Order: sequence, then structure tokens, then C-alpha cells
Amino acid sequence: MNPKSLVLILIMSGGLFSSNLEINEEEQSIHEDSALNHISSLFLDKYNVNIYISACEKLMYENGMFYSYLDVNECKKNVNKHYEQKMNDFVKPDFEYFTIKDTKEHAEYSGNIYKINIFGVYCEDNSLTNLLINHDKCNTKDIGSIYMAKNSISGELGYAGNGFETTNGKYLKVVKP
Repeated sequence: MNPKSLVLILIMSGGLFSSNLEINEEEQSIHEDSALNHISSLFLDKYNVNIYISACEKLMYENGMFYSYLDVNECKKNVNKHYEQKMNDFVKPDFEYFTIKDTKEHAEYSGNIYKINIFGVYCEDNSLTNLLINHDKCNTKDIGSIYMAKNSISGELGYAGNGFETTNGKYLKVVKP
């Protein structure tokens, strides 16, 4: 597994973000509630290495199948080896939020694929006042995009390691920071 994948795992597991959330109302459904609950639960314990390690077990190949035992173990080794350095290298935003949208796409072994866009807000003096009142002192940056889906065999939610190949030939690529 390459070091860029580790950054993806760090983001997917929620270690870099708080649990703030924005959802398009027209996109909400019963299926999304399950995805939303799963994403929100991952974003609660920001800096716990065990969250990152457990995310390795939820990574999926392009076809929607979960990573093999060997790939999961390789992922865990990389998290343990690079966790501290990657956390130190990442410029953490002052405030964070994410959006979730049903793409209406499917991979060979998945249900609907959800796109999660992750945004960071950086303010001049790390102030909530600037965020709420002085918007010109804050900048929002698109940190990345990940995809999640429910495996059609097991019914468990997981995340695209690199992206999903949809059944209609479209490739939904994970955007890493």
C-alpha cells in the first residue's frame, strides 16, 4: 500500500474532522440515514489511531468487494508505521464539515454509492467569531472526496480504497488531500 492511501484512510476514519455535517434535503432517504449514521460515528473520535486501523477493514476494491485479509493487514501495518508523521504533516482546519450525496451509481458488488465531500475552514486567528461574522477572514478549502457503499453480499458499509468502477462504466475516483 502506498503512503497516499494512508492519507485516505486517515480521512475516511474521521480522525481529521469533527462531526459537523451538511446534507442536501432532497438527497435524504432511508438508505442515506444508514450511510449518514456510519459516517458520523467515524468522525467522533478525531485522533485515535485505533479508528484509523479499524478503517482498513472497511476498504473496498473498485468492484465493491472488501479488501482481502492480506491487503487489510498491509493497510494496518502502514497506519501503524506512518500515523504520527501523517498527522503532523496535515494542516488541520479550524472547523470542518462534510456533505453526503447519493450518486445513484452502483459497482458490481455494491448498492448505491455515496459521495462524501470533505471541507476545511481556515480562519486567520482560529476564531469562531471570524467564522460567523467576519467571513472574509476565513477560507474554505475542499480537502477531498471519498465514496462509500453497502456491499451487496454482506450488507456492510465500506469505503472505496481508490475509487469505484460503476456498472455503467463510470469511474468514481477518490480525491486525496
